[in-house]
Amino acid sequence: MRPSAAARLVVVASLWVAGPAAAESSTQRRSDVRVWSTQVRCAAPHRVRVAITYDDKTVYRGQLALCQIQASSLPAQTAPRVTTFSFFGRPRDLAPMSVDQAQQIEGRLWEVSADVDSIRLGIAFSTTGDILLNTTRAVPPGAATRDTLASSLAIATDPPAAR
Repeated sequence: MRPSAAARLVVVASLWVAGPAAAESSTQRRSDVRVWSTQVRCAAPHRVRVAITYDDKTVYRGQLALCQIQASSLPAQTAPRVTTFSFFGRPRDLAPMSVDQAQQIEGRLWEVSADVDSIRLGIAFSTTGDILLNTTRAVPPGAATRDTLASSLAIATDPPAAR
């Protein structure tokens, strides 16, 4: 049995009215939570090493300084800090429909979101005029990760060894 147009309108209106209230209560709960972020500074940041390899050669090596803060202390809608790097490679290795001729590839890393047990790192690769790969990965502060992004491209994150 199919609901009448009036019944469908009531359901849609109910969802529309309940939506903001539900979001507000979720935001209130979330503001009491401690999250990891690179968007703030703290006295003792937890450092995580990041390495990106292409054809088994390191094309980027750096560190993220993660701080654990109250979610309510996160800056409101600020532009993330973007780290850029470049390397010489074949775009087809990252995007199968691209050209096979080697050229300069630009990489970008940025924090997409802060979470209770990790940050979400944005990772993008492009050439002039073409986006080859755009993805995200979770970076937990206390565990090593290894992910293959494309057939010849990988990312690894490691917390420094305890002293």
